[in-house]
Amino acid sequence: MVPFVPVGRGKDYVLAIQWLKDSSLVLEVPRVSVPLKPLTAYRDGAVFKLYCLDVGLLAAMSGLDVRVLIEGDELFREFKGALIEQFVCQQLAVKLTGTPYYWSAANSSGELDFLYEEHGEIVPVEVKAGDHTQAKSLIVAVRKYGFPKAFRFSNRRYHDAGAIKDIPLYMAGIV
Repeated sequence: MVPFVPVGRGKDYVLAIQWLKDSSLVLEVPRVSVPLKPLTAYRDGAVFKLYCLDVGLLAAMSGLDVRVLIEGDELFREFKGALIEQFVCQQLAVKLTGTPYYWSAANSSGELDFLYEEHGEIVPVEVKAGDHTQAKSLIVAVRKYGFPKAFRFSNRRYHDAGAIKDIPLYMAGIV
């Protein structure tokens, strides 16, 4: 089966995307141009990511064999990141009263997977699927913008390194 790759301009897909959002099949995560508060003021309305509302639906739609998920096949390396990011997005959507955002630099020099506001502060979130959990963009953003708290979700155990907290994936919905 050949994957569907949309060809065309964004305006060609407005109605289809709106239908998916209205039917609660996807969650729109808008981009912010700068990770400052309030996030809504820096929302870039033309750029966003779409996430399935359920990681199980994404796995089923991908046609990925369940054995690959369980056994951790080498071929699964790339898509694993998408599933893990989907899982964290799903957990944030349940936890938050507002929308999660993401940030990417205009020159593509950095990206934060998710941002949200909590008690008047912005909380950046980085998601790592493998054992390599270096998060350069997160470290740079914490220094540059002075975020008092940031989360890096991965398979690693909990570790408090000051502003950046390493959190196991299974805790994504409760921090």
